[in-house]
Amino acid sequence: MGYPDYEGQTGVIGEVRRELERATEKFAPFHSAHEGFAILLEEVEELKHEVFHGTRERARAKAIQIAAMALRFIRDVSDLRSDVP
Repeated sequence: MGYPDYEGQTGVIGEVRRELERATEKFAPFHSAHEGFAILLEEVEELKHEVFHGTRERARAKAIQIAAMALRFIRDVSDLRSDVP
């Protein structure tokens, strides 16, 4: 089961979807809830750094990544895979 294909999706939702697709092609699914949580936590720490020491553009990009990883957590850990602890 995948995500619906929304042709021409634009705006922030489209950016999140493209980031999710990119990450899905590049990295294996989360192997556990613990791994997914650790990845989300790492991304949030990187966002924190960008908020306090970086630029708005990098903070925005990091927020897009967090949204995509949250969706991936739901998909990999909660929705589709019964083999994930």
